[in-house]
Amino acid sequence: LNLTMVQENNDTQHDQLPSVEEVKTNILAAKSPSPMKMLGKSIFLKIVASTLIVATIISLSVAIIVLQNKDCQSDAILDASGMEEVIRNAVVQKGIVGGGTSSANYPFSDRSIQQRALSKVMKVTTLTKEMSIQRYALWTFFFATEHVGTPVTNKIFGLGTVPTWKDSWTNDGPDPCLWNGVRCNSFGIVVELNLSDSGITGALPPELKLLDSLTSLDLSKNIGLGHGGVPIWLKDMDSLQFIDLRGCTFSDNGAASLEVCGSTKFF
Repeated sequence: LNLTMVQENNDTQHDQLPSVEEVKTNILAAKSPSPMKMLGKSIFLKIVASTLIVATIISLSVAIIVLQNKDCQSDAILDASGMEEVIRNAVVQKGIVGGGTSSANYPFSDRSIQQRALSKVMKVTTLTKEMSIQRYALWTFFFATEHVGTPVTNKIFGLGTVPTWKDSWTNDGPDPCLWNGVRCNSFGIVVELNLSDSGITGALPPELKLLDSLTSLDLSKNIGLGHGGVPIWLKDMDSLQFIDLRGCTFSDNGAASLEVCGSTKFF
């Protein structure tokens, strides 16, 4: 009887042992993460990703603020002394100053064209660096070519007879983009000067080189314009795509005239 019970117990224990397939299944189940573990890992990854996104946004915001501060510094309103310093530095940079590279050589002497132009610029007290330089270039051009007697005008109009601009900028208000013959882009930067047949005389001043974005210069049919010949510095204005001096009275100044007139942008 005892042997029979022992045998039965052994058979029962043998029946309770898992099969090989059950063992494999249990091992795989043990290796596989539980749904709760998977959920926790997913939440952790989302938190990390959100943190990285927030950090990136903060970094970009800081960069934008820095750039805006630089722009604000560039667009800062200048006082009178600031305007003069900015203009002096600009003429040196463009190689307009004669007799060396020092801005002290620039002729802001009393009643000079440059001094008169600077005085006009200083009358507007809300100008940035770029706007100050642009206005200065325009006013220098105006005073250098408005009612200026030269040997050319003496020969054409008679001794002492000098025409004036047909539409003077002095009556056109503070915004140069609204001046006669001036066209600006959407940022208020001068891109074209169209002053054909405008009664212009004198000589073209090198301060026009300060108009970095000027693409078109039409001074045709100004018969009193031409003193000093065709300026050789015109070829240095890289932005210029069109220059028209037809109908003016520029004398043949040799190599300089040929070099400028021979360029593809000259008409």
